[in-house]
Amino acid sequence: MSVFNNVLAIEGEWYDNLKRKETIKSTLSLLEEVCDLKYIYRQVNTSDGLLNYLKESRKNSYQKYDIIFLAFHGTRKDIEIATGEYLTLEDLGIACEGYFEDKYVHFSSCDLGNNKSELDVFRIITGAKAVSAYSASVDFFDSSIFDLLLMQKLRHYKRLGSLENHLKEKYNYLYNRLGFVMVQ
Repeated sequence: MSVFNNVLAIEGEWYDNLKRKETIKSTLSLLEEVCDLKYIYRQVNTSDGLLNYLKESRKNSYQKYDIIFLAFHGTRKDIEIATGEYLTLEDLGIACEGYFEDKYVHFSSCDLGNNKSELDVFRIITGAKAVSAYSASVDFFDSSIFDLLLMQKLRHYKRLGSLENHLKEKYNYLYNRLGFVMVQ
């Protein structure tokens, strides 16, 4: 039986250049086509937009979306919603208190995983079952591949510690290159 089955994905603006096409939507489409993983995808460029979507996700009709996938540029303490607009992990946690009860939250963001204690505080405040992030500056393509693996494997592991061990053992290069961290 799968533990996590559906994804609510929210992505920030990666670049000011409107011709750039990088997006996590391709990863989500592949997961839907190959693994039958259902998803909702939204893109935001303001903190208010992000918080409004997360608030909306609390409605009963969205409760089955148990993987929260947040893809933004990141630093050690915050995510960059759009060029120059940052939201700290602490502020996001406070704004989303109790929002992610028994859900898995993954930040596909550079450097945010460097402070595991802040990730754990975020997990506790929001009620998430687990939170993961990257502690290194990541390449978009590498992180997309690992995001794909993570979400596919979340469907098959009841014990998140076993999932993390599997990812570290089978995909060691990416696990280490990206600095994957998980708190639970």
